[in-house]
Amino acid sequence: MVEKKIQEKEKEYAQAKGKKFTKAGDFNQMANSLKSKTSKYNDMMNIMKELKSEIACLVNTEIVLKKDLEEVESQLANIEKERGIEGSAKTEEMIEKYSEQQEDLNKKKYLTSEEISKRVLELEEKLESKRKSLTPQAQAFKTLKEKCLKIEEEYNVQKQKYEAAVMKVESELNSLQSDMSKVENDYLRDETRYHTLQMQSSIHSAIQKKVNNEVLYKSSADKKLNNQFKSYSDWYKNKQIQQDQSLKELKSKQKYVKENLDKNSKQVVLYGNLKKLLEFKSRSLKSNSKNRNEYGYGNSEEQNRLVIG
Repeated sequence: MVEKKIQEKEKEYAQAKGKKFTKAGDFNQMANSLKSKTSKYNDMMNIMKELKSEIACLVNTEIVLKKDLEEVESQLANIEKERGIEGSAKTEEMIEKYSEQQEDLNKKKYLTSEEISKRVLELEEKLESKRKSLTPQAQAFKTLKEKCLKIEEEYNVQKQKYEAAVMKVESELNSLQSDMSKVENDYLRDETRYHTLQMQSSIHSAIQKKVNNEVLYKSSADKKLNNQFKSYSDWYKNKQIQQDQSLKELKSKQKYVKENLDKNSKQVVLYGNLKKLLEFKSRSLKSNSKNRNEYGYGNSEEQNRLVIG
């Protein structure tokens, strides 16, 4: 929706201005070009600063040299007066040569500073022309930026509406899921109850069938449960008799165990002690037999006997 509006605005701009709308990519290229030119300008300005600093250094050097020359001249004049030394003409010639050299140096300095000033003026003119040429593009960029801000505001509004709608849908979805969970739990509970009733109905049907068969077996002479029993009553009576007999046998066994418990317990203890005694006796005889064999006496064929009296 937002992209469609942007395209429509671009068409309106093209119709109104008579030229195509400049996109963000073009502005980025222009910005990069301006950055590179600004960087070149800064480099040239740095060079100019270095040249100016060199000129200042040369001027200071000239001043220092002049001071030194004046001091030397004064010292030489004093010495010549005191000692009557000739050669002042040579000194003057040297001074003249030095003056000429100094003038040449000043001329060169003047020319160098003049060239630098001229170059700086040219750079400033170029920079100003570039600024003037970029002014329409900067204004267009500013207008586009304002439009982008408006579009962004509209986008934020639509985004808030969308997020509110999503939250509403999620809330309704959670409510529906909760209702579905309740319905599913009710369904599972009813299904369990249905199967329980089905099982109870099956059991009831089986019991009812047994009751009907029991009535049929007792009312009809030619109908019976199997070859051994006439009806379920006879079969259950037989089972009861068997259970009673088993119960009697178990009670008699229980009585026998209780009556002989002390005697059997004593007998178990006696047999346990007897087992321990026999084991001790066996170990003792083995030890004696080993000692006899080591010392070479005793009957090796003698049988081990245990007498209990």
